[in-house]
Amino acid sequence: MLDERSVGLYMVHLDHQLIFEARRYSNGANVHRVKEMIFVYAQAVDLHNRHSPAHRNYRAAYEQELREFVHTQRIGNHLRPRRSPPEVESGGQGVSS
Repeated sequence: MLDERSVGLYMVHLDHQLIFEARRYSNGANVHRVKEMIFVYAQAVDLHNRHSPAHRNYRAAYEQELREFVHTQRIGNHLRPRRSPPEVESGGQGVSS
């Protein structure tokens, strides 16, 4: 049974796969937002694991925000229609008569 003194003493592991996927969905339009989400998530884990008084209880909201971003991007990529490769003309340098 956990008492008041043991709350928040567990270690939280940084999800490296989550960070990898978030970076994969980063682009020019969202790069700063993605970097910030990754940073605050990693900071929350680090501060909690170092028993920072202000982070005694793990702040899972930062992790959840990053997970929601990855999930939204993953769904968006599945719904986006695939482009077919451009057709290459055969026989010559593409000059028509």
